[in-house]
Amino acid sequence: MTHDFGDTLEVDVTEHDGCTVLTARGTIDYWTVRPLRAAVEEAVAALAPRVVLDLAKVGFVDSTGLSLLVAADRWTRDRGGWFRIAEPADQLRRLLSTTNLDRRLALHCSVAEAMGSGAE
Repeated sequence: MTHDFGDTLEVDVTEHDGCTVLTARGTIDYWTVRPLRAAVEEAVAALAPRVVLDLAKVGFVDSTGLSLLVAADRWTRDRGGWFRIAEPADQLRRLLSTTNLDRRLALHCSVAEAMGSGAE
């Protein structure tokens, strides 16, 4: 497999109404996952973290990224909080459905919906 090293991942971190919102842009794969992993680890360091990952500008997620999503969910639950995904691309929705992870991970159509959802 070849990799275009022009593929990148940028992550912005903001706080809204007691939630940490991580906004990712680019590709989440083996070569680019580090900034997202660092942002997730920092966000879940708080007691009862509430984390929303905005994926509206992410076009592709590989198994490395998928593994991080599952870990982020586990890390937040272990600390009494929650992890929600906003605006996943069709590719990620298909991947989550194929692996049945759409039953475990909370998927939402928007950041606002993810932040306001009553589903824990």
